[in-house]
Amino acid sequence: MENPFCTPLSVNTTFGTGNNVPQLLCVPILAYEPDRILLTWSKPDKHDNIVDYNIYKNGQKLGSAKDNSIKNSVIGKYFDTFLKEDPEFYPNINFDTFLVTGLNAQTQYKFTVRSVDSNGQESVDSKELIVTTPFNYKNVIDITDLGAVGDGKTLNTKVIQKAIDQCIVGSNSAFDCKVHIPQGTFLTGGLILHSNMTLELASGAILLGSPHSSDYPLLQRLNMPSALINDPLHSHNIRIIGNGIIDGSGWKQDTTISDEIGNSLPVYVQGNSKTVSQLGILAKDQVEQSGGNYGTSRSTLALLLGITSLHIGGNLIFRNPAMITIAIGNCKDVVNFIKIRSKNDYIFSVINNRFHTFDINNGDGMNIGASSNIQILNNFFETGDDAIAMGTGQGARSSSPPVEGVVIRNNYFRHSHGCSFGGYTGDFIQDVLIEDNIFILSNNGLRMKATPETGGGVRRVVFRNAGLKAVGSWNSFTYNGKTLNGNTINGNPLIFTLQYGDGKNSFPPAKIPTIYSYITINDVSVDGISSKTGKAGSMILIDGNSQNQYFHNNFVFKNLNFKNIIPATISQLKSSTFDSIQVNNFEGSSTFSFKQCNDLTFNNVPSLKNSPKFIEKIKEILIFINCKIFKYVYLICDIYCFILIISLLTLYSMESPHQKKKKKKKKDKN
Repeated sequence: MENPFCTPLSVNTTFGTGNNVPQLLCVPILAYEPDRILLTWSKPDKHDNIVDYNIYKNGQKLGSAKDNSIKNSVIGKYFDTFLKEDPEFYPNINFDTFLVTGLNAQTQYKFTVRSVDSNGQESVDSKELIVTTPFNYKNVIDITDLGAVGDGKTLNTKVIQKAIDQCIVGSNSAFDCKVHIPQGTFLTGGLILHSNMTLELASGAILLGSPHSSDYPLLQRLNMPSALINDPLHSHNIRIIGNGIIDGSGWKQDTTISDEIGNSLPVYVQGNSKTVSQLGILAKDQVEQSGGNYGTSRSTLALLLGITSLHIGGNLIFRNPAMITIAIGNCKDVVNFIKIRSKNDYIFSVINNRFHTFDINNGDGMNIGASSNIQILNNFFETGDDAIAMGTGQGARSSSPPVEGVVIRNNYFRHSHGCSFGGYTGDFIQDVLIEDNIFILSNNGLRMKATPETGGGVRRVVFRNAGLKAVGSWNSFTYNGKTLNGNTINGNPLIFTLQYGDGKNSFPPAKIPTIYSYITINDVSVDGISSKTGKAGSMILIDGNSQNQYFHNNFVFKNLNFKNIIPATISQLKSSTFDSIQVNNFEGSSTFSFKQCNDLTFNNVPSLKNSPKFIEKIKEILIFINCKIFKYVYLICDIYCFILIISLLTLYSMESPHQKKKKKKKKDKN
């Protein structure tokens, strides 16, 4: 290929063009085959009226991103259903990828993309992208040719590892070697991948993890058991693709449900350290064999560390890990609808996968540490913990590279603890773009979590063009003809906290406490289903450090739309802006409660429900006490601000002697 790959510039949200022409058309690293290529791009500067994108190959129109994604991506029909339910309430949420099929190997193609507005008008072409497809696979080994048996009972670890080891001999690229897993259920213990290879699971193939701890040797350097899929350190050019299933045999399954578009979803038992012996499978055996060490004795499904150029995707299902599903760290060029690139060339992408781990304890979808240039695209998350958790470093000993240059786009977050930053923030998480995503039934939407002692923080994050429904909610509701139930754990649509309970580990505290800064949230709509206390969490929750110099800072909330929600609770925030926020149907008299805040600016932010006279009385009042209050805004910043406002309103409402005299004359006349 000729320089078609996405770069860290993909996190940019402005390009200085001032027009509606799509930017940075690119291919995520290794997200291509001899006969197909995945394309993605960035929103143009002017995108408010964009409803779709059209893709052109060699000057000929291939189709629209929306139609292509509905047909080819795992999230397409979920997005289409969601956006049809309440189209006037949610912002423009676009499809930003296109799978091009029917190509020839080792052939050059030229692609462009055009935006389409609500009137059906196209923009001019984007900058042309020239791509050359790879050659056909040189060495393909089917594991059954070496004796693997797909009966779900025969242990195939040695046979599959032999196929991997033989395949990579003399391989210089991911297309020199492909290990193919055909239809069938292949039981295996821990496997080690190598550089320059592709692992492919055919439709109907299940790579089933052994339930026995002895099949997962201890990784001495990490003092933890191996995963089902591992890599040696400092490997490169690894692809995990296909239409099959990777199953960790971690816990017992509770039931199977039919989701909002009729797909079957497994629900696993909600185990913990006290019930693992009754409810666990591999988790049970590993905890028992470790002498009761619940925290670090359980395997992840895939442990991928120190890889240069990694791609995971193509409609894979990852399910039922003993603990975390995929853990990626110190990686560069990672692809599979998730791509990560770093300044140190650590890049990966994860694209078009399903994560089924609900309601497994610690069942994260993805954990990302010390990596950069990451793209996470078109994934379906139904997880027992964080869908995505980013972060590395705790306290004074933090010394790793940051997590940075992350694009999270076109993902469907169902049951989960949200898209999370932390609790490891000591080495910073920075330069992250989260756009065109949908959250439904999730415990949280955007989540930042740590303790003051962790240090570092989160900075330069944009969260935009998102729809959230029943997030942080315990309510039942009808959706697409089905009754859905909100999550059962307390959460919030937007949460930025330093009171993370699981973050209080034993480590020397950082010299400077954790700070969240330069966080922009715009064009986001949240339907909390119910505004009753006890049925949902606050629409926005912010808490921080008690010392002013360490307050969270430079937040921007713009073009937000809330309904059926619990008011926001915000403290320890400074130098931030609230602009154009609509709130309908909320509990109480004020949409926001502030404490220990300063230098906050408000514009077009409503305050009270059904109180036009009250709002009119405070119109044009400008008060500076820990916050700024502008026209049409009433916000409680602290007790002094509250007392002053009440006093002013009381004086305003008092009758003057002239008014009393006028009333008396009118009464006497009658």
